[in-house]
Amino acid sequence: MQEETHNTNINSISPLPSPESLKKGIPLSEISWKTVDQGRKVIPQILSGKDRRLLAIVGPCSIHNIDESKRYAKKLSLLSDELKDVLYIVMRVNCDKPRSRAKTNGRASWQGLFNDPKMNGSYDMELGFRLARELILYVNEMGLPVATEMLEKINYQMIDDLLSYVWIGARNTNSQEQKKVASGASTVVGFKNPTDGLIDVAAHAIEFAKHCHVFAAPTDNGVTSRFSTKGNAYGHLILRGSDNGPNCDKGNIRSAVKKLSELGLISRVIVDCSHGNSHKNHEKQREVIGSLLPQIKEGGDIAGIMYESFLEDGKQNIPVDLSKLRPGVSVTDGCDGWKRTEKTLREFAEELRKITKEKR
Repeated sequence: MQEETHNTNINSISPLPSPESLKKGIPLSEISWKTVDQGRKVIPQILSGKDRRLLAIVGPCSIHNIDESKRYAKKLSLLSDELKDVLYIVMRVNCDKPRSRAKTNGRASWQGLFNDPKMNGSYDMELGFRLARELILYVNEMGLPVATEMLEKINYQMIDDLLSYVWIGARNTNSQEQKKVASGASTVVGFKNPTDGLIDVAAHAIEFAKHCHVFAAPTDNGVTSRFSTKGNAYGHLILRGSDNGPNCDKGNIRSAVKKLSELGLISRVIVDCSHGNSHKNHEKQREVIGSLLPQIKEGGDIAGIMYESFLEDGKQNIPVDLSKLRPGVSVTDGCDGWKRTEKTLREFAEELRKITKEKR
């Protein structure tokens, strides 16, 4: 008898709920549907310049505590209402985390809420999927549209009906699978420039996703099927800086806009105020946001910002004893705390109001 030649390096296989069963068990409510529908209509208008507000994608680097994330969403919802004349705020809800290394600080790198919601190596993915859907529904019901990073295709399918904005991260911008999925996404899709800073790679990824493609994937009920896409007309560039430093200055933005225009793509860009643009120092995000104001005053190349923010300043490593986690502090990249966030966005909005008034 011949030995098996597949799955020979797999320890175990456990069934998980299909996207269809998860969506039926935790369905999109009427209030959530209205938020998602509005987000999917407004954001393309901002990217095209028809809606003169700026898009602000604001929230924690990653979701690790549901109760804290709900508290944050309540605060952000109130601030969103206050600033809605100049900023269209979308909450960043990241349940997948890309990892470059297997271990961080001597322990397995935590890959996000989907993968290990208890943060203890139990990898209860079904719980992760349920918690993610419940949280995003809650945020939508607060009136806040939701943005997330598309990392793993099956994880994305578990929540795709709840999203108003999706982006592809710097390490995956040139992934053929993700570019194909983006071409069929029901939302706009942002593409971050790679960590080496090459704009051409991201621009060509946006161009690729603009066209129709065909790929194989499971449907919501788990049947492997052939998907034929329509192409995504709202792919756009997110400038996140690089290993060599920021790329959100006037020269870099003008260069990026020129490249995008030459390819017939959306030429307005989103600026990620964290990562390379802040030299990975969350406290510098406020400076980055402030530095954009002269460019916004001059013209319409900037469509919005990404801003990493949570309840408390900074970041922390995940301790072995989870009871020692500091409340409200990010467990991945550093974030501005709420007080700093509120002040920064209010000041930004006030300057935007002045610019709007001057242009009338």
